[in-house]
Amino acid sequence: MTGFMRNLFGPYQLYDTPDHEDLVPKLLFVEKWAIYGSGFLSLFEVLLTPKPPKGFFAKSRVVMKYVAPVAVAGGTFVGTLFASAQLRGKKDDEWNSFNATITSGAMYHYLLKGSPYTFITYFMYVGFVTNVWKQAKLNGWGFDDYEKQMEQRQYGFTSGPYLFDWSLSKEYPPKWVNADDLTEEERAKVKIAT
Repeated sequence: MTGFMRNLFGPYQLYDTPDHEDLVPKLLFVEKWAIYGSGFLSLFEVLLTPKPPKGFFAKSRVVMKYVAPVAVAGGTFVGTLFASAQLRGKKDDEWNSFNATITSGAMYHYLLKGSPYTFITYFMYVGFVTNVWKQAKLNGWGFDDYEKQMEQRQYGFTSGPYLFDWSLSKEYPPKWVNADDLTEEERAKVKIAT
């Protein structure tokens, strides 16, 4: 697979490399998911409205109403992330994401010509997600254990070392016998009162 196709459909993530490196793969990654997400929302808008727009250009206008602001805000985010890291002396920390969130939120607010709440909600949501994501990448945090995932793939989710006994009582020992099954001599040894 060529470099362009690998970056377009491949396993590259936003924070695989430091913020001051690989501008084009970062841009392709963010734009790809921005177009996927906003295109999915615009599909709902076109298909589920009571009076859907008729004609190709009318439908394209509705799609671009959703896709264009998100794509521009995503491009602004990546450009500011890269520029902030370059201007701050190639530092790779969460402040680059903070600066990128402010500028892309302002661009998104300007393009939508919305109320101040569009900027505030965008800033709070995207800022929180990107900063937590960057902190997790820098500190090695994760939501899952890789070894546990491998064992679950090997044994399945209902067997193996992660299958716990949820019964109310413990199992009897292997050589357990009932008191009624004992002879008189065995009862005397164990001192069981009858």
